[in-house]
Amino acid sequence: MQEETKVSRRPTRPDEAAFKLALAQVDAELQSLTKKIDDLRTRTEQSHERGGAHERSQRIRHEMYEIRVQQAQFKQSKQKTMDQVKQLEEAMKTKISEMQLTKKRLPFKTIDELDQRILELERAVDSGVLKLVDEKKCLSEISTMKRLRKSFSNLVYQQSAIDSDKKRLSEIKKHLEDPVSKALSEQYDKLKTEQIVLRQEQENVYKFQKSLYEERNKLNQKRIEAYEKKKNLQDNYYSDLRKFNKFEKEEKQKQWERRRQQQEEYNKEKRKQLANKMLEEASQPAFIEEIITCENLIRFLDPSAGLLETQIHENVNLPELNVRTVVETDMDTATVLKSKAERDDYFIHGIEKKNKANKRNKRTLMPADDNAVTNFNIDMHILQQFSFVNVNPPLKHSQISSCIEDLKERVKWYKDNQEKTVAERVEKAKKEIEELEVKALQQSQEKKQNYEKKLAQEKVNGVPKKTLDS
Repeated sequence: MQEETKVSRRPTRPDEAAFKLALAQVDAELQSLTKKIDDLRTRTEQSHERGGAHERSQRIRHEMYEIRVQQAQFKQSKQKTMDQVKQLEEAMKTKISEMQLTKKRLPFKTIDELDQRILELERAVDSGVLKLVDEKKCLSEISTMKRLRKSFSNLVYQQSAIDSDKKRLSEIKKHLEDPVSKALSEQYDKLKTEQIVLRQEQENVYKFQKSLYEERNKLNQKRIEAYEKKKNLQDNYYSDLRKFNKFEKEEKQKQWERRRQQQEEYNKEKRKQLANKMLEEASQPAFIEEIITCENLIRFLDPSAGLLETQIHENVNLPELNVRTVVETDMDTATVLKSKAERDDYFIHGIEKKNKANKRNKRTLMPADDNAVTNFNIDMHILQQFSFVNVNPPLKHSQISSCIEDLKERVKWYKDNQEKTVAERVEKAKKEIEELEVKALQQSQEKKQNYEKKLAQEKVNGVPKKTLDS
């Protein structure tokens, strides 16, 4: 519980005014130290020698450089001889190393020590006081010592070969000596001596400059401390500011997360309601409107037809049918009257014009002669319902019975396909619900990723070096 209180504690925003005041004081101190250091630098530059010993020292360095260049040219012209000298020196080094290795292996340093040891062993054997075992050991050691004496002879031969190489090397080096080269070497040595004298004369100047450098170093150290103080001041201020901004950002993120969860729960509930509504609508019996329309049309064509089972269904969207009576005639002809805008006194089989007294949308077929019959009338909205159930309306009295049969077959087809259609609608609704869920999940993930990307970008940018008010 204490940890939660500590984590949720709001950090204090750092005092910007106090920070600026302290920073201004440190900047003033830095400015003063920088001015003193610049003055010392000017005095140091003025203390450097511009003439006299300094210029002479430069000329000496230049002359010495030219002598080294000439000596390098002489050396290049005698490169073959120098290569021969180098080969002899390498051969001498090899022989000397081999001789030294041989000496290390020998138990005696000189041949005289070896001869003295052999003489001592021989005297011991000749005295006859040794035991038989000791006498054999002495004789074996004497034999070994005599073999070692041959190794000393090889050392003498190696030493003579080394001395011969040294003599030959000395003769070759004599040929390398040239009067001009020798004169250049002597001149180089003189210049080197003069250069040493000039350096001694410049020591006093260097001591003075050293004192200036020490004073400047002290001021530089103070300036470094001032810079460190400024850096710590800025680091502490901006660190506290970053903590404050981080806390604010985390609080905003928590609020955003809570709002996101609430929105997701709300959207989830809405999707659930929508899914239930879709499944409920898909589970409703199919073709109810079509079946009721067919039955109403059957009763319209045959009012004497009995009540059907589907009469119990009510649909407020269905138009109320205007049931008309059909007048039987001897003729099997009739016509579908047009609307007032479309009609132009058109009749079939000699039917007369409409009676002017009939002005209340009643279309009456009047006989033209003795064989004439009353026309069969169908209103426009009735024709639209025939089109809705995809059944051809009767145009003649003789077509009524066949039309009724078509309507009954249509009703039967609707009832036979009700379960299949409902199952298909439910399956389609389930797929649509799944697609909605997938789309909602994808949108939620994209929104979360965009928010996390925004937070990451803000983290990369960091807190600016300026004071943020927001």
